Amino acid sequence: MIPRFSPALLWFALSMLALAGCSQDTGDSDPTEDQGSAETSPSVRLAGTVATGRPGEWAEVCIGETCSRADAEGEYRLSGEFETSALVSARIPNPDGSETELTSLHRYDSGQTTYLVNINPLTDAVLDAFSHFNRGESLADCRAASGCEQALVDTFTGEVQATVITQLADWAGDAWETPREPFSDPYRADPSLDWLDNLFDHLRFDVDETGLGILDNDGFELGRLPLDTLFDDTVEVLPLDEEQLARALTIEPAVQNTNAIEIRYEVTPGTNVTVPQDVTIDASASFSPGGELTIQHEWVAPDGTVTRYDSASATAPIDVAGGHHWVILATDAQGNRLTTGLDIDALANDVIEDPEFGSEGSCQTTNMTANSMNICEETLDGGALGVCEPTVSGSTQTLKSPAPCSPIEQHGGRFLGVCTVVLNEIRVFHYENPLRNTGLTMAELRALKAEHCVDVFGGSWSTEP
Repeated sequence: MIPRFSPALLWFALSMLALAGCSQDTGDSDPTEDQGSAETSPSVRLAGTVATGRPGEWAEVCIGETCSRADAEGEYRLSGEFETSALVSARIPNPDGSETELTSLHRYDSGQTTYLVNINPLTDAVLDAFSHFNRGESLADCRAASGCEQALVDTFTGEVQATVITQLADWAGDAWETPREPFSDPYRADPSLDWLDNLFDHLRFDVDETGLGILDNDGFELGRLPLDTLFDDTVEVLPLDEEQLARALTIEPAVQNTNAIEIRYEVTPGTNVTVPQDVTIDASASFSPGGELTIQHEWVAPDGTVTRYDSASATAPIDVAGGHHWVILATDAQGNRLTTGLDIDALANDVIEDPEFGSEGSCQTTNMTANSMNICEETLDGGALGVCEPTVSGSTQTLKSPAPCSPIEQHGGRFLGVCTVVLNEIRVFHYENPLRNTGLTMAELRALKAEHCVDVFGGSWSTEP
């Protein structure tokens, strides 16, 4: 059992590492109510961001019948026995009670147990376009037809995916600011922080048998790319008109309609607790002019496991540290619906016993240069570091990711090893910088990093995370 570091000393140590702090969570829940469809002892975990130019907050994310919920930032975790590639769907509640449905892809690899899978308008448009191109029907029609969905997944190979992203990047021109994989690269659902999310805030995609079109928020079509061009990287693509695109990026999205339902709830003892702790959410004071309300609750544990309650008030036995979230769904007698939620931060006790890292919330470096540190950091599950925010510190820029750090490579640099400093509640993954020629072998690079980890930070070094 190791006592915790003080927050002040902890942040001082982190500033020397030139990293941003992230909150971590892991572990399996022990729900007392009816269990959701996610497995309690999964072999595979998916994590990612649901976004539309805004966070896909409280979105229901599913593979088949296995579902979870995103949090207020659009970040989700989904656990289950997923042994084949499959489509991933997200149903995002809108303020007016309607839903926006988007689709992405989980590409299975037998040697991998954690995946970063984002769900956004571009992943949806690409898969819809491929369904039109390869199957002659929309993605929605394909998903409704027996056997079509799996056939679509099987033919949408990694090479096809890379081709269409290359063509789209060329088409977007300078608006496609950096090399980016919308399906599986770290993503932030905030237009002010993530250039790709900013595009989603100002552009719409329209797919039919003629091609993929890009429209602005006024409905003006900036261009339409034929499907046979979209999926053929030997065909040159001319960028969209710069003036029209610049104008499109100034047109703000329309304000969404409000909802007559008002969800009122009380949280006892609060949204910041120390485990173990029973938390009660009482939404019985909710109101709608459309008649009597039916209230449902969904408690989502840190591993993505969902527990559902069909009552106005519900109590969850929270005994796992990390980021829990709670979704409240209200339906009135006229069929109007509203969904809202809240985040519950659960800390462990004041000692660190059998520390675990790597559930989610890692920070990945972006915009690599020859002077960058190619690093990724993960904090202790239930630690006291707070929320991970994108930060620029010296040559290192970090971006929040809900997936663990890679033990293989990052930004084209091979994994060197991981430095763990339990007292600081952090472990840092180190990778080669592919843009820098050090003249050193892998063994020499690892030896230098190990010496720095042990002698400077008092940590432990391992090449096996």
